[in-house]
Amino acid sequence: MPEDTTTEELREMKEKVNLTYKRVREKKERESKRITYLIIILIVSIILSVIFAARDISESEPAVYRYIPNIFGILLLISIFGIMYYSV
Repeated sequence: MPEDTTTEELREMKEKVNLTYKRVREKKERESKRITYLIIILIVSIILSVIFAARDISESEPAVYRYIPNIFGILLLISIFGIMYYSV
């Protein structure tokens, strides 16, 4: 009978290790997806901030258009810090 308990204990330990391995793998997959999304946001925000910064804003356009490059610059900074956070 003691052999059965050790076999069961080994089986339980193996299940715990498998669950832990699965959790670690899922966490790495989620982090890699986050980094991918942040890189996409980084590229899009660079492109849009350059486009909007290069536009000549006339007096007839609303003042909000002057702040659009700043908004994309903030997105750029957020994505850079996010990439640094999740890549470490």
